[in-house]
Amino acid sequence: MRPKSCRSVGSQPDVTYFKPRGIPLTELEEVILTVDEFEAVRLADHDGLYQEEAAVRMNVSRPTFGRILVQAHRKIAEALVQGKALRIEGGTVEVASAITPTEQGEGKMNIAVSTLDGKTICGHLGKCKDFIIYKTDGNEITGKSIISTGGACPGHGADHGAPHTHNVSPFDGCHAVITQGMGQGMLNGLMQAGIQPVITDQSDPDTAVLKFLRGELSGTTKSSCSCGSH
Repeated sequence: MRPKSCRSVGSQPDVTYFKPRGIPLTELEEVILTVDEFEAVRLADHDGLYQEEAAVRMNVSRPTFGRILVQAHRKIAEALVQGKALRIEGGTVEVASAITPTEQGEGKMNIAVSTLDGKTICGHLGKCKDFIIYKTDGNEITGKSIISTGGACPGHGADHGAPHTHNVSPFDGCHAVITQGMGQGMLNGLMQAGIQPVITDQSDPDTAVLKFLRGELSGTTKSSCSCGSH
């Protein structure tokens, strides 16, 4: 049997035990729900994410996420229907480190902003050839430079749902990428690389970066693309 890969979870659950009221623990059977199964239920059922997006969050494939979710639903149903206690524990998991730009003074942060002219934010990340790389101290902009990539998303129009992990190399060392739109494949690729995708209607790069540092712009898990099915 292949060993399970480590699944990424947002946090450990605050409450880990549920039981029917009025029945002593000594008289109850238990169902064990693993932490990764709990996370799958949280993302899909509580947060309402599509399975593709939730799978990226957990660092697993979409089919694997589906199997985790089905198993979790069966266990929860067993506890409810048969009156068993539900304990949440175990599983091969690691708590993901969230990017928190609003923690003032917490350290340096590099941010990439898509542009076509060096003055405004580009409307689509995949069609953008240039990026402004901002250096910040977590509070203010300390420097910036422009790099040219020839297009961050070559093969535009291919499978836009699949993570474009091979196209995120221009953003090595960056904590976030700010743009006005991107396909789901690029968004998934950024998230898998630990880079926060940020979609905004701001047009001025400096303003967008400062808003991000102040916590007025947040990341996203859903694409915003005006070119058809991307």
